[in-house]
Amino acid sequence: MSMTKEMIEAINNDLVFVATVNREGIPNVVPIGFARPLDENTILIADNFMKKTREP
Repeated sequence: MSMTKEMIEAINNDLVFVATVNREGIPNVVPIGFARPLDENTILIADNFMKKTREP
């Protein structure tokens, strides 16, 4: 599914959150200070300090 114009505008104008879950089912939610849509299928996210989110 591609992003709509409204979705792209929301990402450009609002704080974005990324949520993940580890193998034990414990969630991790982080606010993203920099997220920009590159096109209707791709979002660029700066992953500063997201070590816990990226752990396997």
